[in-house]
Amino acid sequence: MQKVKMTFINESNLYKVIFQSRKPQAERFTEWVTSEVLPTLRRTGGYRLPQTPEEKIRLLLEANQSANTKIEKVEERVSNLEDNRFLNPNEYGYLNTQVSSRIREVKDVHQMQLNRRQNSELFKAIGRDIKTITNVRCRSQIRYKDFDKVLDFVKTWEPSKATMVVISQMGAA
Repeated sequence: MQKVKMTFINESNLYKVIFQSRKPQAERFTEWVTSEVLPTLRRTGGYRLPQTPEEKIRLLLEANQSANTKIEKVEERVSNLEDNRFLNPNEYGYLNTQVSSRIREVKDVHQMQLNRRQNSELFKAIGRDIKTITNVRCRSQIRYKDFDKVLDFVKTWEPSKATMVVISQMGAA
């Protein structure tokens, strides 16, 4: 005869185990107990499943409202994740193309013939300004929500007077 060791758990500890579990079934049970059963017990002194058609309809409407609320929260989180994602390589490449294009336009408008160091200073200036308006440390940290703002900024960007003086001094040196 083989001995089998059995563990028994009382009702109170069973609820504790279920409430601490992260399994989906346990989470649904916990949600049901805390959002429906316990409030009903507190309000009415008892709990029973809906019996009449009206009670069943009310329960369905409440479940629908709860589902809608959860969906709205998920949609809000997804939207937030989309807005705060970093630019993908195509978007980042397009931004860099627009920056290069704007630098060429600025050089043409100001009739600048720049050496490599001066040209680099102009790129540093627009990069610094982009980082300032997006509040990031490097351009690769630009968020998708700022993409259009940065493109609009780049289209009309002009170097500051300080940048123009530095570039001028580099040419004279």
